Amino acid sequence: MWAPYYQGGRSKLPHAKVVVDRFHVMKQLNSRLTQLRTNYQKQCSPEIQKVLKGSQWILDFVEKESIDMMVMCRKGGGSHFNMGGVAQKVVSNSPVPVVITQNKQGE
Repeated sequence: MWAPYYQGGRSKLPHAKVVVDRFHVMKQLNSRLTQLRTNYQKQCSPEIQKVLKGSQWILDFVEKESIDMMVMCRKGGGSHFNMGGVAQKVVSNSPVPVVITQNKQGE
């Protein structure tokens, strides 16, 4: 939660229960992950930056943050289980188990 918003609410309603919804939590997590990824890529050489455009930054993040398992959503439709290039590279090279889910139509 945005600190000034939280502090302002606390000062006016000190006994209120603070509730944060899932959407905003996920938005903040995704924003921070993007920021970390971007900063990491900027520190790399141009050759490494090309590699990181695909799946490598995901695999590096998994190792750096000691992630135990990944869940990825595959893109695409149809009745057959096809993975895109990034998902395939992650599954093939991941040091941890990867669960691939199908994106529901309309989401």
